[in-house]
Amino acid sequence: MKHLLAQNENPFGPLPSVRAALVRAIDGLNRYPEFRPASLTRTIADWQGVQDSEVIVGTGSAGVAHDLFRGLLRPGDAVLHSDPCFDVYPMLCAMAQAESVAVPLGADARHDLAAMAGRIDERTRLIVLCNPHNPTGTVYTWDELTAFFALVPPSAVILLDEAYVDFAPDLGAPEVADRLADWPNLVVLRTFSKSHGLAALRIGYALANAEIVERVTPHQVPYTPGQLQLAAVQAAIAADDEVRQRIWLISYQRDRLRGKLVELGWSVTPSRTNFLWITAGDPARLDLARAALERHGVAARTYPGRAIRLAVGDQVANDAVITALSTLKNESTMPVDVTLDHIELYVEDIASQIDRLTTGYGFDLLIPPSRRAGYEEQLSALLGQGGIRILLTQPLCAEHPATGYLRRHGDGVADIVLRATDAGAVYTELIERGADGLSRPAGRAGCVVATVSAFGDVAHTLLERAPGVPADRIPGLPDPLSPGAGGVGLRTIDHFAICLPLGELDKTVRRYNEVFGFSTIFSERIEIGALGMDSTVVQNADRTVTFTLIEPLSVNSGGQIVTFLADHGGAGVQHVAFDSHDIVETVGTMARRGVPFLRAPEVYFDRLLDRLTPMRHSVQQLQDLHLLADQDHDGQLYQIFTRSEHPRGTLFFEVIERARARTFGSNNVRALYEAVELQNSARESTGSPGSPGSAE
Repeated sequence: MKHLLAQNENPFGPLPSVRAALVRAIDGLNRYPEFRPASLTRTIADWQGVQDSEVIVGTGSAGVAHDLFRGLLRPGDAVLHSDPCFDVYPMLCAMAQAESVAVPLGADARHDLAAMAGRIDERTRLIVLCNPHNPTGTVYTWDELTAFFALVPPSAVILLDEAYVDFAPDLGAPEVADRLADWPNLVVLRTFSKSHGLAALRIGYALANAEIVERVTPHQVPYTPGQLQLAAVQAAIAADDEVRQRIWLISYQRDRLRGKLVELGWSVTPSRTNFLWITAGDPARLDLARAALERHGVAARTYPGRAIRLAVGDQVANDAVITALSTLKNESTMPVDVTLDHIELYVEDIASQIDRLTTGYGFDLLIPPSRRAGYEEQLSALLGQGGIRILLTQPLCAEHPATGYLRRHGDGVADIVLRATDAGAVYTELIERGADGLSRPAGRAGCVVATVSAFGDVAHTLLERAPGVPADRIPGLPDPLSPGAGGVGLRTIDHFAICLPLGELDKTVRRYNEVFGFSTIFSERIEIGALGMDSTVVQNADRTVTFTLIEPLSVNSGGQIVTFLADHGGAGVQHVAFDSHDIVETVGTMARRGVPFLRAPEVYFDRLLDRLTPMRHSVQQLQDLHLLADQDHDGQLYQIFTRSEHPRGTLFFEVIERARARTFGSNNVRALYEAVELQNSARESTGSPGSPGSAE
């Protein structure tokens, strides 16, 4: 991951003075540190205005908490803490053989202090309060806390975790010495990991009554912390002004990030820490958010079904968060009940297309070329393989809509037909949501059909088949045959790649989110040299319709997207991806049948193992067939593209095999580009002619 925002870390490296102190301390690494960290204890005591006997130091606040649990608890004691809380506390309960009593947070994402008070009993020996709270970032004022302290019996110790207190200095708390004097059973726990940015050095400390410290000290590991920690703490304390400047910068970025996310419609709890707590009413939306963040290189902490916690990073990381989550901002909560039925291609020569798809791609001819009753003069034929259905339509007169389509675009996908259980109701719903209607619902041959606009010159016909009507019936055509058991292993349509003119991506995504109820599942920007594109993937509820929507970064950026838009004459389907269970077998069969495929340069495969280790196929198998491989958080995918046989080069196909991967091979774009550049450089250095390209 590029942006590590899961651990609530300070985004800045060590302060220059701290770095210099550590370098100086390195010379003493051959010497043992103090048996007990007296110097570090004294440094912190002087800084906080307490006695040495009131300080416990250890390996981070987690290490100090460990020592506190070991020193204060006996097996069977009870520990009260919030749910959720800092992950370490339930673990420490188990290690101390104490009962973990988790009290849910209140509706305001703060400790439910009244509920916690009600759970105190004779076995309660430790009460953990995080202020500010981890993981929600909420706070209590000192007056609110002390009202709760008054309800706690002296037999229970209050552990007040203030790991993030430097981000909330205005809570009205007195100096620590005064707190300890007023509340003898109080322990204040702090760390140098957050505001001071020394997480890797693991330096924590607690301030407590001397009697509590005496109970804990025997449980501390000798010789820790050491001289590196001492040097870093002394330098960090001396650099207080610089630390406060960084706190201000992080707080500014936190509030900026929260504001942007709220504008996008996310529920973000007000935070007084260096992180944000993001919630959603629908747990599935959180899963989509997690996936979107991962695809943008952002590591976040997820609380399944509850929330996502995000540390505040630098501006680049925070902008990546905004970009990732903005792709989900307009998702409809009411998806339209449709599933993919078939696609219709307008073609100039139906016979040649039937021959190409049956011979090379293994499709069965389910309905031979036939005039379609009730429609303009046309010939249509239905082909099928696995769950894929392709309707080919050739116009026979100048007035047919396909004639104008073919004049503007050439052969191409003209209709992505969606099956509905009630086409009339779906049409009405889509129109109410803002869809452009092309034809109202009408009954034909036991079916109901209606049509709405999709993008460019592509439409969505809504098709309803009445009970008892044969599967795959196309109104106006003879009933189809059943597909055979042959084929080449193509199973379903995995996705459609759709090219859009500059400025149309956001509007198209919003239309599919708000009108069709599709979910946004992926979004990214790819920049390679002077080339670049933005892409967003939307998907219907049953995942049978997946659109990879792509637009160029600029009209002058060049590349295949700009070329497609110019040659096709606007928005359209660039390629259709077919899913295969075994891409090696499928592509091998298709190649033997004469299907031309794009060829990756040899350097791509030389460098493949630097990116991943193929799980399903060997590198040699991939290289022999020029198959590309990519991986994401969920698994791997393998893919290859056919060489376009379209006169304009604006329609081709993809074969893809997914081994649990959910993305679309974008890393291959970069890998291919780098491979081509390397191979070109090698040829230039040797004087060899030719340009390798990825489409040899």
